[in-house]
Amino acid sequence: MEAIYESYPGREDQLTSLTALLGYPEGRPSHVFVYGQPSVGKTAVTRTVVESLDSMHAYVDCIECFTPRMVYERAATQLYSQLAHRGSHAHDVAKVRCTNLDEFCARLTEISSIATFSGISTTFGPDTPVGIVLVFDNAERLRGSNDFAGILKISELAGVACNVCVVLISNLVWEKFGDGTFISDPLQVVFDNYTPEQANVILARQRPATASDYLYRGFVQVIWDVFSPACTDLLELHNIIKLLFPVYRDPIDSGLCTEYDTIKLYKFIEPYFKKALAKLYLKDIGEEAWAQQIQHGSEHTQRDTTDTEDERDDNAVDNASIDSEGEPVIVESQKSVRDRGKAMLEKRTKRVSKFVAEMDKMRHLDLPFYSRYLLTAAFLASNNPAKTDNHYFGAGNGRKAPRRKGGQRRQKGGSV
Repeated sequence: MEAIYESYPGREDQLTSLTALLGYPEGRPSHVFVYGQPSVGKTAVTRTVVESLDSMHAYVDCIECFTPRMVYERAATQLYSQLAHRGSHAHDVAKVRCTNLDEFCARLTEISSIATFSGISTTFGPDTPVGIVLVFDNAERLRGSNDFAGILKISELAGVACNVCVVLISNLVWEKFGDGTFISDPLQVVFDNYTPEQANVILARQRPATASDYLYRGFVQVIWDVFSPACTDLLELHNIIKLLFPVYRDPIDSGLCTEYDTIKLYKFIEPYFKKALAKLYLKDIGEEAWAQQIQHGSEHTQRDTTDTEDERDDNAVDNASIDSEGEPVIVESQKSVRDRGKAMLEKRTKRVSKFVAEMDKMRHLDLPFYSRYLLTAAFLASNNPAKTDNHYFGAGNGRKAPRRKGGQRRQKGGSV
């Protein structure tokens, strides 16, 4: 367990809680609820604990398996595969079908029976049942399903001998899953957000082999200070670090500064921070295109910096005088310093504006397939006059009920 604790810094309490709840087959609860914000280690920690157990287990992502049948078949297939891996005579994995909850419970009973008669035991002894742990990630997708209450009661439906434990992982609190009329409150394991120190430690673990620890940790700290007010998602921050770190170290590779010149490095990377802040979570272009644009802007920056240094040397030579020994003495007037600073500022402004314009050309909003038709239909409908809304969308399509002509009663026949 010490190796697991080192792999997940800041998650010692959650590892201890999950191990205590799931570690002993005979004392497992019927269902456990794991809650936390995105990118706090819920799925990774839970899967690590479950995979370290002797029990059979199945992991199902409810986004990938978006129907109850897909959920049941994915879980049953994994369980039968584990039976075959342990050397027992299992069912043909390619023909596992579970169309409803009743069939899935029957499969669980069959799996438990096969494990018992095959002599599969745990480290707790031969008399201890193996047990089954079912992990449902993104469990909020199951809220609208009619089988949700039944999934939480699988341990009752499948029988005591199966010893089934259901683990739900979600970004929503438990109160969002229903009124609790037919569902008992589960035992909850809450994953808090990472502290800044923990986040920096986790992000710094992805350091490239060619980068020094001082340089990479300093860049991670800068990224966290700049982006944490708008984004604390470690996956998003890791993508930003992966894209911008080559640009951050370009001045060092070019010999313009050292890794200890923090202020110069920050001034160089600052324009790219502003553009990256505007693209948080959007994913309007791919990572490869974004990296190419970053590299293109970096090349412009290096070229402009080199040109500026050459111009500075030329100006220095032009303004040089000869001393008594015949050696040139550089004399630079205040006007030349002012002009050089103004030229550098103008080039920097043009470079940033050009980079922003190039990125704006690639900006596009990618909508889902049917949303495009809906947006097109709304645009076409906006050209219709407002008075025709009732005609097109009213219950009677704007038509009036037909009236009988006349209105007088027909008189009965007879003599007048």
